[in-house]
Amino acid sequence: GKMLAVLLILMGTGTFLGVIANATEIMLSRHESQARHRKLHLIIGVYFSEVGTRFLSLCAQADPQRDQFCSGLAITTNWSNQHFAQAMKKVHDCTFQVELEHIDLPELQGFLAAQRRALVDMLENPILLEHENFTEHLQAVFHLNEELGFRPGFDNLPAPDRKHLTGDINRAYGSLVGQWLSYMLYLKQHYPYLYSLSVRTNPFNPEASATLYE
Repeated sequence: GKMLAVLLILMGTGTFLGVIANATEIMLSRHESQARHRKLHLIIGVYFSEVGTRFLSLCAQADPQRDQFCSGLAITTNWSNQHFAQAMKKVHDCTFQVELEHIDLPELQGFLAAQRRALVDMLENPILLEHENFTEHLQAVFHLNEELGFRPGFDNLPAPDRKHLTGDINRAYGSLVGQWLSYMLYLKQHYPYLYSLSVRTNPFNPEASATLYE
């Protein structure tokens, strides 16, 4: 009986230590995952600050369907999670397409060329590999940057080349709108002060201004 009691105690202690070890491992893994998640959104935030918001604004201005979806993307500081869910559905059902004659290609080329180093650094960041959709968008923007950079000018471009450039722009444009909405929701939930600025600089609001008025 004593031997059995000792055996049960040892087995119970081993089981208890195993449970503690597994729980500790799960907590550490969760903490590490949360840290990676924060770093990922920090990088995405830098991208929108330096490139994404301006790129969306240039594209939205050249989108003939802009009036149909801009009202659904007029984010305010009072938006709820339900508002974001409705906007996500609207974005999913929309086709975001620019018309090349309405976009300032020299301005777009100069803007992306100035951000080339930043784009390369982001593509080389291993954390972004965990976000496949955003990585694909970065690759699309980087490719567009190269395509624009290889052209000495944009006057009298042949029709096939105009069609090709339009496709490159739309690939990058369409892949970013949903990413922008997801990032705005993340800011609302975690960083209200950053969310306020992002609302005031909404690229889909033609009257957007960072200046506060009563």
